[in-house]
Amino acid sequence: MFKKITALVLVMVLLVSCFGCTGGSRVKLKSDFKIALITGSKELYPDTYAKAMELKAIHGDNLIVKEFPDDYLLDNESVARVSFKTAEDQNVKAIIFANAVEGTGTAIGKIRVNRGDIFIAACGSVEDLKLMADRTDIILNLDSDAIADAMIKTSAELGAKNFVYYTFNRHTKYAFVESMRKTAGDAAKARNMGYVEVASVDLFDPGRTLDNAKSYISEDAARKQAEFGADFAMYCTDPYVQEKLVTEALYYKAVLAIPASPFCLARALDVDLTGHETDNKYALEQAAQRLDKTGNAKRMASWTFSSDMLLLETAFEYAYLYCGAKNKDSIDAAKELNGIAAGLNEGASFTVNAENEKVYLLDGAFHKF
Repeated sequence: MFKKITALVLVMVLLVSCFGCTGGSRVKLKSDFKIALITGSKELYPDTYAKAMELKAIHGDNLIVKEFPDDYLLDNESVARVSFKTAEDQNVKAIIFANAVEGTGTAIGKIRVNRGDIFIAACGSVEDLKLMADRTDIILNLDSDAIADAMIKTSAELGAKNFVYYTFNRHTKYAFVESMRKTAGDAAKARNMGYVEVASVDLFDPGRTLDNAKSYISEDAARKQAEFGADFAMYCTDPYVQEKLVTEALYYKAVLAIPASPFCLARALDVDLTGHETDNKYALEQAAQRLDKTGNAKRMASWTFSSDMLLLETAFEYAYLYCGAKNKDSIDAAKELNGIAAGLNEGASFTVNAENEKVYLLDGAFHKF
C-alpha cells in the first residue's frame, strides 16, 4: 500500500471478533481529563458518527464531539478550525480524528504548535503516511492491499468473471489507492478474470453532488450488465457510494464482495436501525434476512463488522490508556491495541498488523451470505 517506513516491520496478528460492541466501560473520563473526537457528518460518515454519539452518551461533557463540514475539501482550513479550537481546552488530553480526511495533517501541525503534549490519533488517514506519522502518536488504517486481493478472490468464488473498479482523479493521487488498484488488477489477471477501471464521479468536483456520484454508479452498472451479463463484480474507492453498489448489485443480480459494514448493507436494504445504530450483530442478521428474500444472497459478501467503528473505539480506549500511564515509554502499543480490540469485540475474525511503531493496519475476513 505504501513503502515501508522502517526496514524492520513488526507484525502482530490477532484473530479477534467484532459483532456487538458496547465499549467505553474501561474508560473513566473526568472534567480535567477529556478526550475529543473529530468526525464527519451523519450523512457522509454514518458509522463513525453513530459510534461517536454512543460514546458521547456514555461520557457526557467529558467527551467532546465535533464535526467537520461536508464541504471540507472546498475549504482546506475547515478541519483545522474545528480541531484547533478544541485543543485550546487544556483539559483535553487527546484528540481522535475518526475520519482523517484531507486537511487533517495541516490541522495536526497547527495543534502541535501550542499543544505538543496532546495525544493525537488518526483513523483512516488518506494523506501521506510519512508526514502523518511524524505528526501523530498513532495511525489506524485499513490494509488496502490485502483487502483488494481478498475482494478479487471472493468475487471469483462467487461467480464473477469480470471485475469493475471505480475511482476518480482525486483518489488516484493517494498512494494507497494506486497500490490497491495495482493489487486488484494483478489479482484479477492471476485468476483469469476480466478487469475494467472506470472513472467515476467525485462529489467534490465543481458542480457535482452526492446524488450525481450515486447516479453515475447506477447508469454505469446498467452498461456493465449489458456488456457482461450478471457475472460481474463492482467496487468503488468512494466511501460515499457503497450503499448504491449494494442496491445495483442486487438489481442486476451481480456479484458484490466489498469490505462494507453490516450497517451499510442494512441501510441499503431499508432496515430500521433505530436503537441498534452500533449493534453489528443486529445489523448483520437483519441484512442477511432481507438478502435471502432477494434471491441474490449467494452472490454477496461483506465484512461482519464496521471497520470505522472498530478503528474509532480502539483509538479512543488506547488514547485513554496512554494519557493515563505514568511511564509511557513502557507501553507496548501493538500489544495494547490488540488487547483493546479483543476486549471490545466478539464474533468475527479480523487481523491487526503493526506496520511500524505508529502505523497499524486492519484487515477483515469476508462473510459470504
